[in-house]
Amino acid sequence: MATVTWKINGQDPAALGLSGLQPSYVSFAADTLTFTHAGAAWDADPLFAYGATITLTRHVDGGAGVKWFVGKVRRTPRFLGAEAESLSYEVAGPWDWLQRRALLQAQAVVLDPEVSTVPAAFAQGLSILGQNDAGGSLALGDALAAVLAGAAAAGVAVVIGEGFAHGLSWDEVADLTLADAVVRLLGSAPDAASWVDYTTEPLPTLHIGRRANLAEVTISVSPEGHGLDAAYTPLESVQVTERHDLVPSGVCIYYRRIDTINGTSYLRVFADLAPADADPAAENALVRTVELAGASYTATLLEQPVKVAPLSVYLAGEGVITPAEADAFAALSRFWKRKVGWLSGEGVEILSFRARARALTPTAGVVDEEGDEEEPEELDATLNNELMEGFITPWMEAPGLGRKGQDQTFTCEVEAVVVDADGAGTRRVEQLTAGVMATNCTTKTYRVAEAGEAVAPEPTPTGAAAAIYAAMSVVPIEGSCVVVDEECSLVVRPGKVLGLAGGRPGWATMRALVQGARVNIDAGRTEVTYGPPKQLVPGDVVDVMRANRLKKVADRARLRATGRL
Repeated sequence: MATVTWKINGQDPAALGLSGLQPSYVSFAADTLTFTHAGAAWDADPLFAYGATITLTRHVDGGAGVKWFVGKVRRTPRFLGAEAESLSYEVAGPWDWLQRRALLQAQAVVLDPEVSTVPAAFAQGLSILGQNDAGGSLALGDALAAVLAGAAAAGVAVVIGEGFAHGLSWDEVADLTLADAVVRLLGSAPDAASWVDYTTEPLPTLHIGRRANLAEVTISVSPEGHGLDAAYTPLESVQVTERHDLVPSGVCIYYRRIDTINGTSYLRVFADLAPADADPAAENALVRTVELAGASYTATLLEQPVKVAPLSVYLAGEGVITPAEADAFAALSRFWKRKVGWLSGEGVEILSFRARARALTPTAGVVDEEGDEEEPEELDATLNNELMEGFITPWMEAPGLGRKGQDQTFTCEVEAVVVDADGAGTRRVEQLTAGVMATNCTTKTYRVAEAGEAVAPEPTPTGAAAAIYAAMSVVPIEGSCVVVDEECSLVVRPGKVLGLAGGRPGWATMRALVQGARVNIDAGRTEVTYGPPKQLVPGDVVDVMRANRLKKVADRARLRATGRL
């Protein structure tokens, strides 16, 4: 049989007077190692100072050691009794290191307006989980990576597994540790687990994975009908509870967003249901309401009042128009009296209009941006109104409104008799010319909203309901067992899922999440706990329903990238 020995920092614990080695491994909590210096005086100087690094290695047949634990001394409890005294050590692993570092997030801040109003990146304790530095949204896996980007400075490498691709809503929090932020993010992945691989170099590696992707370990309880029989199992004891009460009938997430457009607010609601026909009124339905940061849009309203008069079809054409053609003669008289002052004078009698024509007003000498003379545009005879008041602005001619104006010239020969004060009449024939702004506008006030300041809404996450439902729709199995080995092997530990062969149907494939493993090296006993992660999932379905109540909308999410709301 192989010989197994243990060393602390490369030394034999017994040679140092150390005993009672008990490493403990926990998902989403600090792994610990405790041991006692039984022969030391209770007030002696410790062998290992506060913060000292402790490495526990396991050696088989004197071979190279495999790291089982790396941590830092956090406490040195001292004991003095009537018959004994001791100095003990409590050592904490990498999760503890993350618990002792604050999550700092860069946000745009105007540090001194008298020097510059340009925002600069400033790291602070207020954080927007689920958002990147540019103000965009992150999927869960990327958000975890962003939080743990500084883990290497704490002495930890990080590997994030598959299954964390669903979207997140922004979550505004203040003064979290790195570890707390990870747990908060994983509220939408309630079947996740964490564990530390101490064998990696140069840093131990924190792994975060989901139940479906974890390696399975199966322990045989005993053949059917044998009960708990030492001849068939390494188990000292086992406890199993099926948690049907934690299975939701459906997950219904309602994302609410208030968009503000030119001062008017509009409520929008987006539903994310899993399964698609989930009934929010059903028993055990998990209903969550998430407030998203809304959009805002403020536009400048441009206005232009316009008054027009119709351009008669008789203004251009062949033939002579006399009072005998009443409608045509009246239309021409109104137009030309408005354009030529003497026609409206006292004693003027118009006899006829002839040789009428409509033409484009010449634009000779007008050059374009390159300095070339512009090609004259073609006469648009469909513009049947004359602009009397107002202007045809460039924004009116844009495709949205499609209004048009064109400088045009009308010519006409008029014959009239002018009677003077003595009653003598003089025949007068003249060539008349009048310029107009021809248009297709009508008499009204034209309005358009000029592009103003717009703030995009917080994106609506996708896939969160499905991810939560997939994690919780399988009946979780929780319980504990004590595994006894001649030499502890740590086969069952966090980062694995457990099956129990020989028990009830389904237990062998139950894939229960291992949450903790407390090892007594001297006794060869490993106490294992398994089930849903209580750090991520409350212990009762009613508590699960209440879990989202204190989450608030990330009102200040836009400050991060711009420094202003």
